[in-house]
Amino acid sequence: MGSELINLANNVISRMTTSHRCCGSDGEAMEMRTIVEEVAENWDLQGFDKRSKNIRQRYDVMMERIMKEKEAARKKKSGGIKDLLDILIDIAEDSSAEVRLSRENIKSFVMDIFVAGTDTSAVTSEWGLAELINHSDILRKAQDEIEAVVGEKRLSDAANLPYLQAIIKETMRLHPSVPMIPRRSTRDTKIKGYDVPANTTVFVNLWAMGRDPEQWPEPLEFRPERFLEEPG
Repeated sequence: MGSELINLANNVISRMTTSHRCCGSDGEAMEMRTIVEEVAENWDLQGFDKRSKNIRQRYDVMMERIMKEKEAARKKKSGGIKDLLDILIDIAEDSSAEVRLSRENIKSFVMDIFVAGTDTSAVTSEWGLAELINHSDILRKAQDEIEAVVGEKRLSDAANLPYLQAIIKETMRLHPSVPMIPRRSTRDTKIKGYDVPANTTVFVNLWAMGRDPEQWPEPLEFRPERFLEEPG
């Protein structure tokens, strides 16, 4: 299930980003999937510097090939629908742009899009499915709502599916796609007695916030209804 979700997300993002398919059995598709998975699993938190460098080198070679193909194609035609890589190259080539992008900037940005939009999405979806499997009553409520609102002929009606939205929120509360997110303080402040100067990088612990008993009654229980209740 996990690999199928990652493959689907990879393909969608790859088409939007570089106009390349990223699913299939060809070598480039397999290489892209492997690199994305290894990047997600091997942030150099424990000093795996050699492996991290190898991943970066392989990604650089692949992206350089894709960018050269893109640049050659851009010379042959004009107009048409642009993907994200076209837009980034346009900015890099615009001498009047407020922010100048280097080739390395473009490669890094594309990798951020792939990693943030594939592995994290797949993992969160897996957690949501696991919770529904373990809570058959919640699964039945979700099915009943979808059948009543969407039916069998339409594909989606997310705005009118409050219980399904609550399930997604509850999944992300208990199982955030990343445990912490970095932010930069905009001004000097004090938090619980600690001085935090302006321009300090701070890490927000999403995992702990979502399980804080002072904020969430029965924080370890999977209960989507909490997002449908009126605040007390």
